[in-house]
Amino acid sequence: NKPAKAVGAEKIRVRRGMSTTGAFRTIGRSVLRHIAGNEAAVRRSDSEGVHQMRVGLRRLRAAISLFSNLLGDQETERVKAELKWLTGKLGPARDLDVYVRNEIDPLPGATPAGRGMKELAGALTLRCDAAFGKANAAVESRRYRSLLLDTLQWLETGDWAKHARYYKQRPIERFAADIFARRTKTITKKAKKIRELDSQQRHKLRIAVKKLRYASDFFGHLFASRRAKKRLPSFKARLTDLQDCLGALNDIKVHQKLAPKPEAGNPRAKAARAQAFAIGVVSGREQSEIEPLLNAADKDARKFLHARPFWT
Repeated sequence: NKPAKAVGAEKIRVRRGMSTTGAFRTIGRSVLRHIAGNEAAVRRSDSEGVHQMRVGLRRLRAAISLFSNLLGDQETERVKAELKWLTGKLGPARDLDVYVRNEIDPLPGATPAGRGMKELAGALTLRCDAAFGKANAAVESRRYRSLLLDTLQWLETGDWAKHARYYKQRPIERFAADIFARRTKTITKKAKKIRELDSQQRHKLRIAVKKLRYASDFFGHLFASRRAKKRLPSFKARLTDLQDCLGALNDIKVHQKLAPKPEAGNPRAKAARAQAFAIGVVSGREQSEIEPLLNAADKDARKFLHARPFWT
């Protein structure tokens, strides 16, 4: 048997003139297929499969946020809680895998902390294997199967649609234009003072940028004028550049939490000191990247401030 491969996101088939409720269902079905399509890859501890399932979960959670005016019943809150649960089960595996591959593995041959790097890589690999095991267990669980079935049932027959009468026949183009206008205004306001934001505020800005980028994937093609087609690629590119810089800054924060903490009174004192030195080397390398990343984020934010609306 061939190993299961990760499945990427499919193109969202929201059509012009579609009702807002119909568009939400279309997006939800597509994203659920993206999530379910990566089950086999997650079961075999494929890092890309875990990543793609996480992307699917993020897209679905973003869609729920974007369509929040339609939603708000208790059933929706339960679905959101279950999606957050699964995201939490997948996160450590992917974060640890990326940390080891991008920050630890490239360094042993280029640093005097060779032995410490091996100790550090070994400790993190053990934690990574355990995290993949937990991700696998989550996807094998009854709770996961119920999540998929309950979410699909909620999309098709949930009470949210009964309370969305104002939006039921509202064309998706008008709804999407409102999303782009409101969320772009919010991001622009925060992006103007990006250097004044602390790490938590930058994290919130990154999430806002990501949701707007997902919105451009969901709805951008609905605006088909010559001007819109010309402006959309630049708008998305500027969003992506800003998200990448903010994401890299957030990764450094995540890696600080992932790094093993030196154990006081460790009987393997020499090995522990070597590992602590290696952690310092990795941390110092990442700390040196913060200022250049802040400069890049500030530059990308200023470019986004001048992005021209494609939805008007």
